Amino acid sequence: MAANMGIMKATTIIGRTTEQAILQEALSSGNAELIALYGRRRVGKTHLAREFLTQNCELYFSVTGEKDASKAIQVENFYREMVRIFGDHITRPKNWRTALSDLTEELEKTPKRQKVGVFLDELPWLATHRSGFLQALDHLWNTRLSLLPNLSLVVCGSAASWILNNLVHAKGGLYNRVTRRICLLPFSLSEAQEFLAARKVKLNRAQVAEVYLCFGGIPHYLMQIRKGQSAAQAISEACFSPNGILSDEYKHLFASLFNENEVHSKIIEAVAKKRGGLSRNEIIKATKVSTGGRLATRLDELEASGFLARIETHGYTKREPTYRIIDEYILFYLKWIRSAPKSAFKRAGSNYWFGVQSSPAYRAWAGNSFEALCFKHIENIQKKLGVESLVIGVGSWRYIPKKGQKESRGVQVDMLFDRSDGVIQLCEIKYSNEIFVISKDYARQLAHKLQVFEEHTKTKKQLQLVLICAHGMKRNIWSEDLVDAVVVLEDLFL
Repeated sequence: MAANMGIMKATTIIGRTTEQAILQEALSSGNAELIALYGRRRVGKTHLAREFLTQNCELYFSVTGEKDASKAIQVENFYREMVRIFGDHITRPKNWRTALSDLTEELEKTPKRQKVGVFLDELPWLATHRSGFLQALDHLWNTRLSLLPNLSLVVCGSAASWILNNLVHAKGGLYNRVTRRICLLPFSLSEAQEFLAARKVKLNRAQVAEVYLCFGGIPHYLMQIRKGQSAAQAISEACFSPNGILSDEYKHLFASLFNENEVHSKIIEAVAKKRGGLSRNEIIKATKVSTGGRLATRLDELEASGFLARIETHGYTKREPTYRIIDEYILFYLKWIRSAPKSAFKRAGSNYWFGVQSSPAYRAWAGNSFEALCFKHIENIQKKLGVESLVIGVGSWRYIPKKGQKESRGVQVDMLFDRSDGVIQLCEIKYSNEIFVISKDYARQLAHKLQVFEEHTKTKKQLQLVLICAHGMKRNIWSEDLVDAVVVLEDLFL
């Protein structure tokens, strides 16, 4: 066994408190644990698993799948890592059954008092069709690996749907074998600020939010921000400079996750065009994608990967939910990067983004992206309102008048909280760089929205209006009559 087996790497994991607790519970359970870790590209899955296991296990073994590599190359990579960790006595395996059996033998030699962490990264690239990997893992887990009380086996992949279908919801030999699962989500606003501060990047909360609206809470994207840069400078450099890594990141997102990624792209682009999102039937109409199980699978895959959120429609048990894009980078790319002139990506066009920020189109896009950000921070909003224990339903609502109806204006409720104490809070989400002011005309729109909601839902509950805005609301005669509570950007950092 390698002499440096017990050396643990001293490093810090930013945030991920819940995920680390799950991993710690697995290490301390006294049973063999099979942990499925999944999430979208660049979200930090590898970093979390590698750093946690190296810090907390006396023995750590890891192998990473290589995209589009042959089985022979994948097995050879595995063998080389075996030799590096366990020594030259390891013989070169001919297939995955032999390779995984050799690993099992080495793990069985480890004293039971020592914590053992095994990390199989990018598992979908290892367990390709006809490779025999999953069958071998299934057999060895059921017969030998599951008997090792000191083993924590973490399997990981960016293709969240693959992990769910082949492990978490497997119908074959690995059925019900996954003991814990971790869906790794992007950083929250507060975690993003903590991550930047750890890298000596000092941005106030308004600047962090400005970056978040473009990058989301993706650690790899946030790493592009250099010390001393403003939010606008960082966005300009990462997205519009000749060497900006986010200028073409979009095309890799779906190709790395899904085999038939053209359909996924069609769905995403259709949903992105509608601020309030689309229902399943509306997606079918917009994309011409055929109905049936394949569409449902695609929607589930996009939701599992963190690109879409399914928002239930309040008050309608038979109405389809609405699908909304909650990935900020996707919204940013489709609106600004893809449509930017070629000159914007040359050094002479380095001021492109600074000019965009003063345009009406920017304000409209920022409002849409701010809504996505709010849906990711629903718990923070509820905490600010003091209703965490009262909320029994979260959703949205919209009314579209039929042709010929007297009522001509549709109504959209961005977010609502249905509470157990006889109250429904309707949340109006508005993004502005300044203190928001409710005008007389806007007050009429809000009053109309409340009236239409009450009439068409026939609710007997008390309605309250919550205004969610970045920099607060100026109180006036119109706000005093309508707004019951205000949530500001600072509250989303709670």
